[in-house]
Amino acid sequence: MYGMIGGMDMKKMWIWCSVLCAILWAVTGCAVQNETVDSQIIRVETENQDLNGQGSESVIRSTNVDTSKSLVFIQSEMSKLYSESGYGFYNDIIRQSFSKYNIDVTFDSADADQIEMELGKDIYFGLPGCSQNISKYENSLFTNNFYASPYKIYYLKTDDPLGGNYTHIESLLGLKLGVNPGCDPFKNVEYSDLTTTAVHSYIEGIEALKSGEIDLLIYDVLAESQVDDLAIGSYETPYAMRYHAIRVWSDYPDADKLIDLFDKGLKELIDNGTYNELLTSYDMESPPESLFNIQYDRKPIEIGYPEFPPYEYTNEDGRPVGICIETVKEALALGGFGLDDYVLKPIPWERLMDMGFNGEVDMIIEGLKTEERAEYLHFSNVSIFMLDFDMAVRNDSQLVYDGNRFNRDIEYIGGVRGYDYGESIYKKLDTLGLDVKIEPSSSDLVESFSNNRYEIILEDENVVKYYLGEVGMADYTIHELNANGHDSYLFYPKKRDVLWLRDLVDKGIERLKYDGGYNYIVKDYFESR
Repeated sequence: MYGMIGGMDMKKMWIWCSVLCAILWAVTGCAVQNETVDSQIIRVETENQDLNGQGSESVIRSTNVDTSKSLVFIQSEMSKLYSESGYGFYNDIIRQSFSKYNIDVTFDSADADQIEMELGKDIYFGLPGCSQNISKYENSLFTNNFYASPYKIYYLKTDDPLGGNYTHIESLLGLKLGVNPGCDPFKNVEYSDLTTTAVHSYIEGIEALKSGEIDLLIYDVLAESQVDDLAIGSYETPYAMRYHAIRVWSDYPDADKLIDLFDKGLKELIDNGTYNELLTSYDMESPPESLFNIQYDRKPIEIGYPEFPPYEYTNEDGRPVGICIETVKEALALGGFGLDDYVLKPIPWERLMDMGFNGEVDMIIEGLKTEERAEYLHFSNVSIFMLDFDMAVRNDSQLVYDGNRFNRDIEYIGGVRGYDYGESIYKKLDTLGLDVKIEPSSSDLVESFSNNRYEIILEDENVVKYYLGEVGMADYTIHELNANGHDSYLFYPKKRDVLWLRDLVDKGIERLKYDGGYNYIVKDYFESR
């Protein structure tokens, strides 16, 4: 039974005292995280509360999930997601997931400043797609995702700078963009030439659009429910997805068990149809199907790659770079992954294949499909690029090629050991009367070409451009053979069982190819070197 003191309800007074004590405890015993300003705190109360005890620290340290009867969520944002009355989509998902295990959930409110001061302690909503990473949140664990909301691009209908045709990030270059600093979507990709302005609410963003302060607003689509403005339009294709989960302080008593209970309760809601019923009742957009297959193991995704420039390699600064590297990074970004949600590791090819066989990595960039590899690897459904073999001819050789034959006889063309050029290319070479002379590697082949050992070589155009660019040679011509190329794919070890990751990356690559983003990556790679 709670009484009244000075007009204040005892229960509310206890909660606010707990918050104050927790803040004092944080100053002396915990590094406070301030970046995710829209996160929500969860306070766990034990079954037998002792209001004359030693404050919130003793309550936190003595909490046991088995005996806990109530989770009190302190929140600041009010919308159809969660509300002051305690009813909203997130409220119901959380309440019903925990109720499967006889844990009652109640909700209270607090202002944004108080929420900010509390970050980094206890338990609160987090965004794995934007903030789940070891470097910033090494003290945190995450539940599985329970929703994914799209980031959309909004514009003033009277002044649409893109003409209603948003395609790719290249379209946004040179424009003034308003973004939510709580989860800036451009953290996920490395584009330094974007101009962004922080907007802290959807309404602030609309006002900035109308005043001309920004050209476009990139914001969580769910915020549309707060504004009814017919003058504002949006592009149908989302820029990225924003994944939502509950973040738990890793030192919290029984943190793993609390996460496990929520995950199991959520799965039951999905399996019995309650989840979809809640989506309908709150007029919420359905999240991607891949959301429900994602099982975060609280570690970054491990991606291995060989040294194969310009597609994937380590530059002089020790950074993973290349066309395939950038394509995978942007595909992951479109799926909600930040730069710290995965680790790229350079690994020699033979060792990489062994690791794929043993399930020691999550993804391998990249290679050709073979029957042998299919025994222990899943292949991406979408090709990440086509290895397209063309002829590079030195201009000082005075060779002239008319598409069918050369102006004089040539004995051989330089090639690379281990390449299977394919039936159509071998047939074309036979027509030209050319034998293939083998070099150990692409680098050896192109170096010999630059040193005039070969007048003509057979290699992928991007590989030639990379190596000749390294030595400053530009006096050559590429001739297409008009033969079939070789599609290259991403590999996913079967022992890791990460088909959800394959599907997520496939979807991102499909979009990049459809909207021109892949061509921009290739163009930007060579222009920036």
